[in-house]
Amino acid sequence: DVAFVSKAPSFLKNYCAMPARQYNDDEVADNCSILISNRFSQELALNYYYNVTTTNGSEVCGYDGGFQNIRPFGTEGSYQNINAHAFPEISCSFPVNPLNRNVFRITHVLKEGVSGDAHSVNDTIVFQQIFDNYYAYDDGVAENGYGISSTGNKVWIAYKFSLNVPDTLTSVDICFNDTRLNENQNIQFNLIVWDDHNGEPGNVLYKDKVPRRPELNGLNTFSRYILDEPLLIDGIVYIGLEQTSGNFINIGFDRSNDSHQNLFYRTGSEWIQSVLSGSLMLRPHFGVKGLLGFVSPQMTFSSFVFPNPTSESFNVNSNSDKPSFVCIYDMSG
Repeated sequence: DVAFVSKAPSFLKNYCAMPARQYNDDEVADNCSILISNRFSQELALNYYYNVTTTNGSEVCGYDGGFQNIRPFGTEGSYQNINAHAFPEISCSFPVNPLNRNVFRITHVLKEGVSGDAHSVNDTIVFQQIFDNYYAYDDGVAENGYGISSTGNKVWIAYKFSLNVPDTLTSVDICFNDTRLNENQNIQFNLIVWDDHNGEPGNVLYKDKVPRRPELNGLNTFSRYILDEPLLIDGIVYIGLEQTSGNFINIGFDRSNDSHQNLFYRTGSEWIQSVLSGSLMLRPHFGVKGLLGFVSPQMTFSSFVFPNPTSESFNVNSNSDKPSFVCIYDMSG
């Protein structure tokens, strides 16, 4: 038997999912890492390939690693180490519509010999590459929990995100783990956004006016926290929370995808980069879609454009007394 050992990976360099408006081809990784094991006692011939399709089945791109021999794990103690299978190239440009949710299905397949093997259930793995309105370092499954304990009065956690074009942060999704006797349900926190200062959180750009509490909605379930006011963001920012106590708040932690280099915490005056391999299950949402399913009085306003139609200039009037961010698209998006 030959088998995949780990989950199917994202084809992006840094994220499992990202906003459609933020995508460009530079976000795609050069290759990915695939763990394949030969569970037989002898060397076998193995074919590996992947294909990328849209939700309606149209092919976007594909790769064929050809036939390569794979040595037995039981005697060699190693996985497939031939690059064509272990580190396949990614030569894929996703046809992303920046105005819509885009989902692509990445399917990896193994075949022992020519016809396959008798244990085919472990010969296919699939990843859903999503371009919507949010960033995610995680794949949606919490193998562990993450939090900072301190004897002090406050704890700060910050997560780094890099935007390619300016966008408006409207909400943050957080997956809080259920704990014994709901020990973390009353830990108060404030959402905070910082700018970048020499590779770590700098000045505060946003902070909640009223503290929040973890909402516990079940295993691997996110709760949405809408900002008091939308925040225009450009470039690198850090999004996270300030706890009003040093208790362990227990946020979902995905151990299958590692982004520890972007995760920081602070219990005193100095920021410290996390050393734990994994990804915090905290996802910032951008634009109006980040408010869907929720009613926020602060976001209720009307506007009109005149003259309409126009061939040159136009005016935008709004009844809101808050600053607004206007996006203009041509007919091709």
